[in-house]
Amino acid sequence: MKKSAYAVFIASVLLASCGGKKEAAHKTYTYRDTMTIPSTWSPTDWTTENENIILSIITTPLFDFYPNEAQDGYEVVCEMAEKMPEDITAQYAGNALYGVPADAQSGYAWKITLKKGLTWDNGEEITADDYEYSIQQFLNPEMKNYRASSFYSESMPLANAKAYYDGAVSYTDILGEDGYAAVNDADMWTSLTVPIKFFGDSAENNGGESSDADKWKDGDADLWKRAVEISGGHTYFPLTDELKHIYLTVSAAFGDKNGEAYKEWCFSRAEKQATPWQDVGFIKNSDYEFTVVLSKPLTPFMFLYHSESFSLVREDLYEANKKAAGDIVKSSYGTSVANTASYGPYFVSNFQGDKSITLSKNEKWFGYSDGKHQNQYQTTALQFEFLTDHNTIMNLFLQGALDGVALSATDMDKYGNSEYRKDTPQSYTYKFSFNTDRKSLERENENGVNHSIIANKDFRHGISLSLDRQKWVETTAPASDAGYGLINYAYVAVPETGELYRNTQEAKAALTRFYGTEREEDITGYDLASARLYFQKAYDDEIAAGYLKADDKIQIDYHCYASNEGNQRRVTFLQDSVNKATEGTSLEGKIIIKLVVDQNYYNNMRSGNADLALTAWGGAAFDPYNTLWCYSVPSAKHEFGFDPLTETLSIDIGGKTVTKTYNGWYEALCNGEYSNASNDVKNHILAANEEGLLSYYIMIPLEYLNSSALLSQRLVRTPDHFINELVSNSQKNIQFQTFTMDDEEWAAYCKEQNNQLKY
Repeated sequence: MKKSAYAVFIASVLLASCGGKKEAAHKTYTYRDTMTIPSTWSPTDWTTENENIILSIITTPLFDFYPNEAQDGYEVVCEMAEKMPEDITAQYAGNALYGVPADAQSGYAWKITLKKGLTWDNGEEITADDYEYSIQQFLNPEMKNYRASSFYSESMPLANAKAYYDGAVSYTDILGEDGYAAVNDADMWTSLTVPIKFFGDSAENNGGESSDADKWKDGDADLWKRAVEISGGHTYFPLTDELKHIYLTVSAAFGDKNGEAYKEWCFSRAEKQATPWQDVGFIKNSDYEFTVVLSKPLTPFMFLYHSESFSLVREDLYEANKKAAGDIVKSSYGTSVANTASYGPYFVSNFQGDKSITLSKNEKWFGYSDGKHQNQYQTTALQFEFLTDHNTIMNLFLQGALDGVALSATDMDKYGNSEYRKDTPQSYTYKFSFNTDRKSLERENENGVNHSIIANKDFRHGISLSLDRQKWVETTAPASDAGYGLINYAYVAVPETGELYRNTQEAKAALTRFYGTEREEDITGYDLASARLYFQKAYDDEIAAGYLKADDKIQIDYHCYASNEGNQRRVTFLQDSVNKATEGTSLEGKIIIKLVVDQNYYNNMRSGNADLALTAWGGAAFDPYNTLWCYSVPSAKHEFGFDPLTETLSIDIGGKTVTKTYNGWYEALCNGEYSNASNDVKNHILAANEEGLLSYYIMIPLEYLNSSALLSQRLVRTPDHFINELVSNSQKNIQFQTFTMDDEEWAAYCKEQNNQLKY
């Protein structure tokens, strides 16, 4: 699944009409919006959706998706590519170097022909050499770039790319799908800066500079400082007895007193002959043509869909900004005006790291003169202010200083009927994520205050049954829809027909089985009588096991970024729900939902330092199967205490019962034996995993997100209906939006309104 999916972004659908008059050159149309501060917009290292927005505006894909003429779907157009990709699998069938099966007929090898005359913003020509260099840097074994997996395991897996990325030394987690590997302590290696199994993240992000610094104290000893000293600044270094003691001590502080927990911080190390670049499935055929050979086949649609992975970096800037970072090398490319290159319709013209970023028209972009982008990109510049306070943003919008603002639940009371309001379905499902690890929860218990009952599945089941999802969205997110599954109605199972995953028989059957209804439309997930039974059973079992005392209060810490009005509404809703559902039970009046402001709550959820949080996953709506990455890969999931590497699921496939771990099912469905199965089989596997994950009640779906925003009175985005994720995104907004007033006219209009616009 494309990691570009994994962040929330509010977008509106738009399309400009053809045949409009060309605007006079002196007129300016500046689009003004807000975002969080980007760390980088480098193609090899971006992480957040805001960073991806910048990247999408300063680059151009090989192929792109436009709204079709009927405005009910998409059409594919060539951008950097001269023509559509050619499937030349037959030429590589049986190729031993690339591992293409002898009987392969399609999907493995694709030839790309580039347009001539493509340039960077400095006028230098772009050729196949630029694509080859860029992919080399994505996979550079000395750099370990964040986006490397795009080319070795995810969207565009090139043959032998992983072996090239590993270099001459590979490191494998000691904790694997089958448990701890049989490796002697003396042969183990560890790292503070790369993800480890224990955290699903790096120790550095959970270490002495994080909110968990106190867990690295042992009396007066600073264990983090000592671990850094032992590392010697190396990315990987051998495990020592002292480090083993430190890891066990810190593991216990995080709630895991398992005597082998230190192994989850460690790797086995293997030396091998480095795979040369020439063995990777990228072949430069000529200055304007290259071929990619994949480790797994892609359908024509999925190749086009994932071709956005082919983002370029400019060699001179990328190389000039490289420097050592421990044992690896990193480039600061894409972090300032000076070290950024554009080959898209705009370039980064100004960046004030704590204030704003401005993008201006790249006059060297081929699209302004090729005759195929007429009546597009009327926007002459984009300015994003780095603001997060909603009241501040709303006030600026009403003054005319911004061209869009997201609406909160409170705003909907005032602006819900505004003609300038635009709603956009999103692919994100919001859910309650729980910490279910009893050890870490027991660490929070205090005299008379219990947290560890959250580890009881019946207790979480009771919470689920206490929630009226329809009332939830009416109270906290009026534009959204009540959500019952992990995957919402934005996901397309069959791109060629547009069939939604949620509408497949397999997906419907999974949810009706789980919620116990005959029809999908009868699902509510709300049953107070059953909730009381589960709450009482959880109480009785916890008392009997000695985990709970009869006079204990139950405290659930709800972690969130801020104590704003929206989060207050959510906490109040949850409190009222459990209060009502525990009436007449032994838990009546004993459950307290406490709002905890936590700027690092996502990491704290992943490391077992929070009871509960509202989390969301979404994106890549034309690849629903890869959503399992979000729930079945340790580094991605939010719910501490659930181990997808050990928890198993059995599925009947073709009359045969197949059992795998949840992580194993993800690998099999997306990268292995079922990746090329029929849609029915893939939907069956995905639905079974969805139902299985829901049955743990580690995550409780609440809403399918729809964003609601007000657009500036001068901004035109048409059509005003959602088509799909392909043509309804931030980059398309900029491409097709038009303005009824230029900047000068808009300023005069706002002044006439005393800079207090009415919406």
